[in-house]
Amino acid sequence: MNRLIIYNSGGTAAQIKAAADCYYKYSDATIYDAAGVTTGDITTYIGTLTDDYYHAIFICCTSQAAGATGLLSFDQVAALRAKMATGYKGTIVDSGTCQGNATTTDIILAATASGDDDAYNGMFIETAGTTAVLRYITDYDGTSTTCVVTDTTVAVTNIDTYEVYTNDYIYEFGNTNATSGKTAVLQAWDVLFPDITYPLINAYLGGYLYCWASGTASTAAAGTITIAATVSVGNRATQTQHDTDDFYEDMYVYIYSATTGAAQYAQITAYNATTRVATLAANWGITPTGTIVYRIIDNTSELYYDRAAEIMVKTYMYDIDSATTATLNRKFIDNDLSLKLPGTDEVNQDLNYLWTDFLAKGIAVFTADALGVV
Repeated sequence: MNRLIIYNSGGTAAQIKAAADCYYKYSDATIYDAAGVTTGDITTYIGTLTDDYYHAIFICCTSQAAGATGLLSFDQVAALRAKMATGYKGTIVDSGTCQGNATTTDIILAATASGDDDAYNGMFIETAGTTAVLRYITDYDGTSTTCVVTDTTVAVTNIDTYEVYTNDYIYEFGNTNATSGKTAVLQAWDVLFPDITYPLINAYLGGYLYCWASGTASTAAAGTITIAATVSVGNRATQTQHDTDDFYEDMYVYIYSATTGAAQYAQITAYNATTRVATLAANWGITPTGTIVYRIIDNTSELYYDRAAEIMVKTYMYDIDSATTATLNRKFIDNDLSLKLPGTDEVNQDLNYLWTDFLAKGIAVFTADALGVV
């Protein structure tokens, strides 16, 4: 089986760990690091790949509408479809003849296409005729049967035929899943090891069911913080709990990032669900300002692990094609020895030592971060 892993060694820790996990599972995969590579050079690289060759492509870096250095554009993702082997190019979910279209960012499908909004989001559309294009569908309007795509230069007309495909074997892990809130590292794990519980480090990097609540604060004062009105996807708290007075009492609020005042935490002594104001046991050392991203957690160890996970993965796993990464990945994810590589004999005790060391480094990193030296 031929596989390709595309990642960015300068990306997020969750993206880097996702790539490392992919390589842990498929050590014979081809690896491409897009860090510092311009949009044009990424397009050139994709052009050098053999057509009809790959059985799976794992994209562990961000993809977006417009190309950028180190990232893939949606249409570059679409271009990878031609590189997939026969039988791995996805499933045709709709086909027909386009309706007349006056814009270059819309492709209007036949009236028989799905009437459900977003039905084709994240899929590919390929047209043939006057305007032959292969595009990634970023949005779909079921009422007008319109696919929103990157500019096609020339408007697709009603003499062009089309086919809409799924992208079953092109796995996009780099963007946070809008439905589940899972980041790259958990999306990758769901595909790679669907029957095995997330390792702790992946849970922290994934931000999934680790925080009770997280988001951007409205404001912060000396001894308070006003949190968001809704619970983010992937948080542990339900909206009903979030709407209950004093639900967060005795928990800790951690300032993940801010213009000033980042890397601080404080215990919550009261919570007003109407005003969303959390009252703290003590004033902030430095009142947070700017865009204040917070996380509400159970205890201080969690914030140390959270901070350490991000720093350590980006330090030690950025080069995923290395013996060091393979060893660290084995220790990080082989909790019950069920994932050990052939010929290895990991010891459970190693994992305990690793996490003890991990916590110590987390405390050091968090303290240094609070002082502005990380």
